[in-house]
Amino acid sequence: MPAPKVKPPVILGGSGLTFAPWVIWTKFCKKIDMPIQIGFLGLGTMGSAMANNIRKTGLGLTVWNRTPEPTAPFAAKGAIVADSPRHCATGRDVVITCVSDEKALDDILEGPNGVLAALKPGQVLVDMSTSGTRAAKS
Repeated sequence: MPAPKVKPPVILGGSGLTFAPWVIWTKFCKKIDMPIQIGFLGLGTMGSAMANNIRKTGLGLTVWNRTPEPTAPFAAKGAIVADSPRHCATGRDVVITCVSDEKALDDILEGPNGVLAALKPGQVLVDMSTSGTRAAKS
C-alpha cells in the first residue's frame, strides 16, 4: 500500500497555529496494549457529561466527587469510584479536574489526600474547572 500524500500544514489566521491534515493519522495511531487510565474529579453538570464521554471510549476511568450521589451512575457502568482525590489520581495517566471554583480546586489539589500528593513524573493534570487565571498560574 503506497504511503498517503501529505499536504503542508495550513497556517490559521496568522495566529501561529498550524493544522496538519488528518490524512496521515494512521501513521500515528497504534494499538494501545494497555488502555490509558483516567482520573476524573468533579461530576457536576459539565463534568458528568465529559466523564461520561470518556467512559464511552472504553478507557479506564476512575471518578470522584465531593458528594457521592453523582458517582453512582458511573459505578453502575463499570467506572471505579475513588474515596479521595488522591485515590482518584494514583496510578492514572491523565487526571482531569472540573470543579466549580478556585476554592474547590484548591481543596482537591492540596493536602495529604489531594491530587498533587499522588502525581508522579509522566502523569498529566488537566484543569477544566471554572477558575480564573490566578488559579491556573499557581
